[in-house]
Parts: sequence; structure tokens; C-alpha cells
Amino acid sequence: MIEKIKEVIRLQEELENEHGIISIEKSMVTKSKRVKYRNEANIHELKDFLKLSAGHDVLYEPRKNFDYYPHKLCFESENVYFFMILTDETYEEYKKAVALTTTKESIDT
Repeated sequence: MIEKIKEVIRLQEELENEHGIISIEKSMVTKSKRVKYRNEANIHELKDFLKLSAGHDVLYEPRKNFDYYPHKLCFESENVYFFMILTDETYEEYKKAVALTTTKESIDT
């Protein structure tokens, strides 16, 4: 069992170093009386989120009662829920980066 835990830790460190994913977990999600589990990956760096979310529909979720990280972006891919929580400053950087990408795509077509 210890060897498996060490392997999970090694893989998590690899994911953080290569993709900015700082945590992975299986979370319980309840939207009704049914209990459902969801695989989640928390991305720390905006550049990594932009790279991983390319080609996916990104959803915005405001985070009420969170002063420092009031914004959340998320997308799903291959049964994994990727998300990032953002400060106001980082959220503005995201909007600028997405606007540049959208403008470039419009010009290219």
C-alpha cells in the first residue's frame, strides 16, 4: 500500500510540474437526493489552464463569500472536471487572453 501511495505522490508531482495541476481528487457532488462522484483536477497557473482548456467550453462560476478568489473557471474533458479559482487580477488576465485568442481565430477564418 505504501508503494502505491508513493507512486500517486510521484504522479501528482509530475502533473504539477508539467501541467500546473496542484490537486486531484474524487469529490462527492449532490444536486438531488442521489449521490454522485466526480473526478476533479485543480489547475494553479493561468497559462496551464489556457493550454488545457483549449478546444473546450469553459464555464464561469462566481464564488460568493470569497474575497480573494471570487472567480472560478471550469471545463470537463474525458470525465474529469478541471477547474481554477482566480483573483480579480488573474480573471482580468484570462479575459484578455481569451479575447486575443477569439480575435485571432476570427481574423484567421
